[in-house]
Order: sequence, then structure tokens, then C-alpha cells
Amino acid sequence: MGELPSLRNIKLVGEQEYAALPEYLSRWDVALIPFKDIPLTRATNPVKIYEYLAAGKPVVATRLAELQDFSDWVYLASGPEEFVAQVENAAAEGRDPELAVLRKQAVEHETWDNRAHSLTAELRAWPLVSVVVLCYGKLELTKRCLRSAINGTAYPNWELIVVDNASPDGTRDWLLGLAQNHGWATVLLNDDNVGFSAGNNIGVRESKGEYVVLLNNDTMVTPGWLERIVRHLSADESLGLVGPVTNAIGNEARIALAYSDDRSMFAAARRYVASHYNCLTYVDAIAFFAVGLRRTTWDTVGELDERFGLGFFEDDDYCRRARAAGFRIAIADDVFIHHELSAAFDSLGPRAKQEQFERNRRLFEEKWGPWTPHKYRDLTDAREQAR
Repeated sequence: MGELPSLRNIKLVGEQEYAALPEYLSRWDVALIPFKDIPLTRATNPVKIYEYLAAGKPVVATRLAELQDFSDWVYLASGPEEFVAQVENAAAEGRDPELAVLRKQAVEHETWDNRAHSLTAELRAWPLVSVVVLCYGKLELTKRCLRSAINGTAYPNWELIVVDNASPDGTRDWLLGLAQNHGWATVLLNDDNVGFSAGNNIGVRESKGEYVVLLNNDTMVTPGWLERIVRHLSADESLGLVGPVTNAIGNEARIALAYSDDRSMFAAARRYVASHYNCLTYVDAIAFFAVGLRRTTWDTVGELDERFGLGFFEDDDYCRRARAAGFRIAIADDVFIHHELSAAFDSLGPRAKQEQFERNRRLFEEKWGPWTPHKYRDLTDAREQAR
């Protein structure tokens, strides 16, 4: 490069305004893409090819994989000697108006609008997932939950529906601000606390997704969570309900994962789910602090039973109904979601919480007979993974 200014037939004009480039291009006899053949350029799409061909210019370029589709219109070269020879061939072509028209036609569909349409079509190939988050108070937990979902969900086609059960704190105002900043998020504000089942039913009625995920506001999701839930459900139509593993819950979904803050939680979760990729643990019931299902499953089984009021046993009931309809239930061992156990129910106080539990247990047993308490899984393997 240092020798070029000394050559009388070369002029370095420096950086130019974009508007001036068509004038330069119109005077060229041959356009060049002289990339070195290295790993970086093999992973590169040289976008200048579209501008050169759109101007009808003969082009000489390094023989890159990305340019093979244009081999009818580009002089490709594999080394310095061939590159020089191809420049001479291109220059000898002259300003052939027929070839110029053919080059322009070859790339006339390569517009940013067409790329945008293609990208949109690819995104639509990912089925829409509706994530329904039910809130009642605990604003700081709600903020943490929703921020983790918005910032940590790479799945390209999902909608967020937040239902607030008349929170007594500043939750409602904060959620309205959230909806203004994220146009794809829907916020539904109930005038009363209609309970867990009714609140989630309201959110699902508003949703449009082929898949539905119910997520408590006292959770934090981790990278890859939504893709893996959808992958498990789409792979097996007999699988009706899928839940994650977590740090705090009263059944087999609980694992022993050691962490002290959000950063160490993400690191520990990443190690655990990587070592359990595509693994499922089949169970009789899962807790609905986080659960994914197909829309067709919801339509078959029906809505959550609103007789369970504020909560407790509506998830056990739904799992019984799903199994009765022929669906299997599983815990996805490659999905970890942090959970603040009973964050909403603890605000009731110990006595009211226990009364609610006993009331709903009676309702459940009236429908299904004696309730079998949940059990924990063997945590030996999980403890080893945590280390």
C-alpha cells in the first residue's frame, strides 16, 4: 500500500461522500473485489457485488463461495496471476450494453425491501409463542422478571401479555410505562384480584400464539429458555405440559444449584442445562410458576378452574385433567428458571395462607379423591453439577 502513491497511473482520492460514488462508478471500466481468501472473507457476503452489477459493470473478484451464484456475471479468480488475466478479459469486453442490461437484471430483486420481506417470512416460520405473566404486588420482583424475559429471550417470534390483579403498589403505572416502551407487549389491568386461575385465563384469552407459556412474576428466566420449551413441545404431540427445573418449588422440578447472585445464577444455570441438553423427566404433575403448552392442548383440556380462587391446587387439577385427556407431563432438565417461592402467598400471612391451602385441597379432593403430596427428586446428581 505504501508504494501506490508513487505510481503515476494510480490516484488515491481518499474518503468520498456516498452521493459522489455513482459518478465515480459510472467512469469505471472494471470493478474489483480483491479480497484475500481467508476464513474471515469466506464468511463474508461482499455487498459491493450488488452495487457493481446494478450499475452494469464487469466485475473481477476473488473466487469466494458467496459469489458462486454470480459466476455467469463475474470474472472469478483464484490467485494473483489469474486475477490479472481476468482484469484483462473484463477490460477487453468493453462497454457492451447488452451485458450491462443482463447484469442489472441479475440483481434487480436484491433490494433491502426484498431482504426485509424474506427476513419477515423466516421469522414467521418460528411459531408465535404467547408468554402470559400474572402480577399481584411485588413490583421489584415483577421488574426483575419482565426485564429478564425481555432482555434474555432470543426466540424471534413471541408476544408478552402481562395481567395485573389490582396490585396495591405502583405495579400498574410501571406496567403502563412498559407497554408504551414495548409496543409488542400487552398489559391488562383487572379492577379486582380475581385470583391465579382467572387472571391467567384472561391473559390466555387475549393471546394469539400457537404455544402458550404461563410465567409467575416472581421468576427470572435464563438464556435459551423459550426455544427449549418450544422444541420439547413441538417434538412430541403427546407431551401436553412442560415445566423447567428451578431452585425453589415443592416437587421434582427442584434441583440443588449453588449461586449467590444473578451473575452466578446465570453461570450455574448455563452449566447445568448444557449437561442436560434435550433431557426430560416425566412426572404426574408440575407447578404452574412456569409452564408451557400448545394452544391445542389448552383448547382440549380447557381453562384453569377458577373455583380455586387466589391459588393452590389449580395446577394439580389441570395436570390431572391433562393426563385424563391423554397428555404426558414433563420437566425440561435443560431449562432453568429462578423462582422466589410463594412470593405472592406470603403476603397473605401464615394463617390466611394455610386456610387457603386447606380450602383448595378440599376442592381438589372433591374432584379427584385423596391428594398425594408432591415429592422431590434425588438431588445427588444436581449437587454434583452445582460444584
